[in-house]
Amino acid sequence: MREEHAIDVFQDDLQEVRTLAGNAFQKRISPATLYRWIRRGANGSRLEAVKLGRKWFTTEDHFREFVEAQTEAATAAQSSAEDVDGSGMPDDVTEDELRACGLL
Repeated sequence: MREEHAIDVFQDDLQEVRTLAGNAFQKRISPATLYRWIRRGANGSRLEAVKLGRKWFTTEDHFREFVEAQTEAATAAQSSAEDVDGSGMPDDVTEDELRACGLL
């Protein structure tokens, strides 16, 4: 992860958080969720953003880092929930599904 630095409204290429999130996830993200990501964060990381007028802005890099941190947290949580036989595979994944994904 890169060093944290504050957003510079004069230097950085700012984009509206709502637009970045909508494009990334191909659906509208609740304003309350976006606000929570900025103010409180999720899974130990916050979305770095600045408020200009009534809208929140961030950079693509800050948004990407936030999403990557969420992905890492979800992956870590999933991998720590191993199944009973210790294979590391969730109980509901079949060999046919793994083959279909090209993993076997």
